[in-house]
Amino acid sequence: MERAFVTLCLMTVCCAEALAAASVICFEAKCQFRMELRRETTMSYRTPNGTLMVRMNGTQMQLIDNEFSSGRVGVGAFVDPNDVNSADGLVRDVFTINGKFPGPTFEVLKNAEVEVIVTNKLFTEATAVHFHGLYQAGTIWMDGVPGITQHAIISGQTFTYRFNAQPAGTHWYHSHYFNQRLDGLFGMFIVHEVAPVQPYFVLSVLDWYHVTANHFETTSPFTNNGPGHGFAHDTTRRQSHDGLQLSTVKYVSGLINGRGRNKYPTPLSDFKLVPEEENVFMMCHTGSEYGYEVSIDGHMLTVTAMGEDPIVPTQADFLLVSPGECYEFTVIAQRGSFWMRAKIFQDPRLADVPEVNAIVHTGVHREPQSAERNCTWEYNCTVFNCPFKGYAEEFHRECITIDQVRTKTEVLLQTEATPSVLFLNFGFGIGCSVNARQWVEPEKPMFCNDPLQYTHCPDDCSAVECRCPYTVNLTEGTPAILVLSSVVYHPDKHAAPHPIHLHGQVMEILQAGYPEYNHTTGHHTTPNQDVKCRDEVCSEPYWSAGEFPDFQNQVGPTKDTVVVPAYGYVIVRLRVLNPGYWAMHCHQETHLDEGMRLQVYVEGNIPEIPDPYVYEWLCIEPPAPNGSKFDGTSSNTYEHTPIPTFQPNGLASSSYDTATIVIMTVLIGIVFIFIVIVVRRCRRSDNNLLSFQNDLVNSGEDEELLPNCEASN
Repeated sequence: MERAFVTLCLMTVCCAEALAAASVICFEAKCQFRMELRRETTMSYRTPNGTLMVRMNGTQMQLIDNEFSSGRVGVGAFVDPNDVNSADGLVRDVFTINGKFPGPTFEVLKNAEVEVIVTNKLFTEATAVHFHGLYQAGTIWMDGVPGITQHAIISGQTFTYRFNAQPAGTHWYHSHYFNQRLDGLFGMFIVHEVAPVQPYFVLSVLDWYHVTANHFETTSPFTNNGPGHGFAHDTTRRQSHDGLQLSTVKYVSGLINGRGRNKYPTPLSDFKLVPEEENVFMMCHTGSEYGYEVSIDGHMLTVTAMGEDPIVPTQADFLLVSPGECYEFTVIAQRGSFWMRAKIFQDPRLADVPEVNAIVHTGVHREPQSAERNCTWEYNCTVFNCPFKGYAEEFHRECITIDQVRTKTEVLLQTEATPSVLFLNFGFGIGCSVNARQWVEPEKPMFCNDPLQYTHCPDDCSAVECRCPYTVNLTEGTPAILVLSSVVYHPDKHAAPHPIHLHGQVMEILQAGYPEYNHTTGHHTTPNQDVKCRDEVCSEPYWSAGEFPDFQNQVGPTKDTVVVPAYGYVIVRLRVLNPGYWAMHCHQETHLDEGMRLQVYVEGNIPEIPDPYVYEWLCIEPPAPNGSKFDGTSSNTYEHTPIPTFQPNGLASSSYDTATIVIMTVLIGIVFIFIVIVVRRCRRSDNNLLSFQNDLVNSGEDEELLPNCEASN
């Protein structure tokens, strides 16, 4: 009884802490948040005496014993599922933020001054945090891209991000250091226009795997020539409705707000709605590979915003969301309990479609008995955000494509400068690439002097494999139009849809082009002909449909992540450009890892990096082989080669060059050896010391030659 009482107390304390850590809106003009990053395991529970593992006992979670936890208080007790990072029930390593997986949701009002203090308590990994969808206007160095806008936060260090909360909308944050977000380094970030009055719920959906991201990197046959464990061959890959192959990664599981089920009856996320009222969902796809088709049994979804942009409300039965995308939708809650479903984009004619579930209810939490929407010839279902023109007729579904969406944002139309036009093709000409150029990190970050010298790519990549820090140049004050395509030189070449994310800018959607498709099979037939390739690897896409369109008097919806259709394109405009160095990449992790990324440099009034001296050691230019600097001038001004001295803020400062450090180390070693020798001599026995003195007296030598042990010590 005493042990049970103590366990109950422990559970009560943990529950109280969980409630205290729950998301609340910061209504202040200045908001500070803290993030502590750690490695933990799923299906575990922290107690004051250590961590215990958890197992499912029926539908309850019970603390279990092992050789290290034997006799600990709490073993055998049942715990609140809210205190366990359960994922889908399988035990694996994850990253946690403030002990939570996924990380906590941060909520602020628009224009709040935000400070996020990130402490890296991972064992060996460095990290950095990108706030996905936030403008970072005037705060380019807070964008969280290591090697470009900051030095990564090494283990044991702290870095503080400071920025203005713009724009209002549904956003998220995640690690931008390699593929750490696959292991849990992410969370939601909501910027409210005003204090909300409607009931609302924050929702993240993602695909989930039973191995770590590092395992994928090690076994990848594409980036590491690995054996391909966890990857699917072309003959076994899943297919979407339009006949295209889906990810090369084998689908395993999915999570909604960090919960799902695989083989075990682990608890699911649940949302208690206000009945017969409009309830708001703020949703982001925080996963890596597979897009999802989201629906709620018995309810229509009214899509009201895409990330930051409020749109003309559009009703749909299903909402398609790809990695990196965010949406806001509302439902009029019916009384009862209903399934929320997230199914991957897969053709159900070929195999059963995996789905992840959550529970939507208006009263007591219980397993729903609801059925999925049945689309028939009498009731054609509506699908929002299709990456293709339409489904096979037998599915009785009608598509709303991104170019059919209308914005509610008012834009004052005025004569503007002639925009620059850039064509960017996201394809597989030399593997995952942009205009047949695979991204590699520049030799120096962009806060160094003359950083563009480190971003050179060959002008012609039609005949050579270009792997370089591909950078395109724009200018503040001159609008730009980007033609984002996924087209091929030969119709039989493989293409895929790509969720393209652009940091620090707002992409206004002007036009989209899709391939033709067979209405019986739903499969694509003829690629769109508006954008074509001049060469086999599509290093130079171009407009082939006559005169390029004039979008002067057109206003479109805006997004930070746009899905570019396979064998098609999307045209976007950047009306007001934000100066800086901005990453642009596919948000499908395997494509990003292999090099489907570029950098958009917007020339203009770029702010200075805060405390630039702490980054000085990263910006020293190594001498060229002939003793000259890279610009051909003398290198004798580089007498000092600073090395990093890490400071508590997680950055680095420099004071000494490498040679000085080596000399100091040697001198310290010599002094240490001398002290050891002296101490050993002082510890000789009294007999040996007396004998030594007698020998000196007999020889006539001065006793002052004896070592002064007290002084030496």
